[in-house]
Amino acid sequence: MTLPAARAEFLLPDGLVHMAPGGESPSLASTAAVLARYLECKGTGPGAEAARWEVYHRAKRLVAALFGLPGEESIAFVPSVSDGMNAVSHALPVRDGDNIVVEDVEFGAVFYPWLHLRERGVEIRIVRQRDWDPSEGHYAAAVDARTRAVAVSQVSYLTGLRHNVEALAAIAHARGAWLVLDATHAAGVVPVPGELCDFVLSACYKWVLGWHGVAMLGWNRARTGDVQPGLMGWRTPAAVPDHTKPLEYTTRPGASRFETGGPSYVGIFVLENALRYVLDAGIDRISDHDLRLAGELNRALRRLALDVATPPEPQHRAANTCFWHLEPAAVAQSLAEQGIWVSGGDGRVRIGTHLWCSDEDVSATVEALRRLTCGL
Repeated sequence: MTLPAARAEFLLPDGLVHMAPGGESPSLASTAAVLARYLECKGTGPGAEAARWEVYHRAKRLVAALFGLPGEESIAFVPSVSDGMNAVSHALPVRDGDNIVVEDVEFGAVFYPWLHLRERGVEIRIVRQRDWDPSEGHYAAAVDARTRAVAVSQVSYLTGLRHNVEALAAIAHARGAWLVLDATHAAGVVPVPGELCDFVLSACYKWVLGWHGVAMLGWNRARTGDVQPGLMGWRTPAAVPDHTKPLEYTTRPGASRFETGGPSYVGIFVLENALRYVLDAGIDRISDHDLRLAGELNRALRRLALDVATPPEPQHRAANTCFWHLEPAAVAQSLAEQGIWVSGGDGRVRIGTHLWCSDEDVSATVEALRRLTCGL
């Protein structure tokens, strides 16, 4: 595969300028063959069942490589990031008077799963994110000896800002708190430093080119030590040695203990194929391509005098470029009528650059925005 000339490898309608991977990426053209292979493995005998499980294990090894974690025992598959974040929040040991630190402009999948801890006397401590501080000083001011977790997105869904994970890890771990990272808008674009985190999660249907119905959860057991799941199902125990004593079960040894039920195997088949594509391309090469185009876009939007929310420095952003607007949905609709797909909502327009995008796509988007801006 060569970059950026990869459009033919995606199922993209002719004429569509797809600049919305932060919402959902197109499927790889190779997905059709993957689905046929899945159908051959579903309910067609023990050999096919074994083949299905092999895909499950291979996919976990690929996720571990993506997250920089040591092997498939570090990885669980959950239905969504919200489900995974709930699993982590219910597993976190807390006491009355403890606190969780999270941004005010954080995505709901990262924010809301912690709120149930208020019933146990835990404070949800809100960090007010207004100006980008590479030292993460606003987090340092919020974290104290009673902080049990810092929950944060590596890249903001709202502004495109990329957090300094190394600084966040130092702040959290100095106080004995977990760092729980949502890498949804980073994975597949920039390196995800799972080795610095206690837990790391990501959706699959955006930048890593997978589907809905399965999300990735990484557990850094070397950092946390043993963690017992707070949410349970039939997948939680590795074994029940004596079925006359069902309470005396053995928990699965690895991150699979956080899988309460059977995962989306079709989603895992698609994910395994997608991760092979991404990792074969190389995160560094993808990052060079995506961030170069995003940098061109960032500079062009500033020249149009738009209120750009995403930092211009490459180390402080990934592949989403966002600008504030009073009518973001109207802007997105106007661009859609011109064959350009972006995301518009939450007070901002979000434009993404990924594998299939070209310099011409960026130029077409900027020119459409220039005409629209001049016409408003």
